Amino acid sequence: MNVRRYAGAALAAAALASLTVVAVPSAQATSRYGCDWPYVCFYATESSTTPVAKYKDLGEQPLSETAQRALKVYNSRNDDRVKLWMFNQYWECVNPNQAKATWSGKTTPHGINWPMKIKIEDAAKC
Repeated sequence: MNVRRYAGAALAAAALASLTVVAVPSAQATSRYGCDWPYVCFYATESSTTPVAKYKDLGEQPLSETAQRALKVYNSRNDDRVKLWMFNQYWECVNPNQAKATWSGKTTPHGINWPMKIKIEDAAKC
């Protein structure tokens, strides 16, 4: 009887050992620069990882004064591009999962500039 009990226990242990544990990845996207999906984040400095302003709605909207003074923007969205309407009257585009300096108050080929409004569009690239 002991042989059967040990054989049964060994069989159960072998069956349990053959099971493969598969980790299911989380549906939540990871954060970069402290900016969670699906936000577009603005930062006070180019090296900062703490957003000072966030936007997530599709379409065009004005930027807050804090966002206008930001020196970096990060688009955490996976499939949407972001356009920034700059003070000097042109659109600057930021691809999905891309960080870019906003040139706020800096001299650029277009003069001294800063972003005035944001447009989040359902388009994969600039």
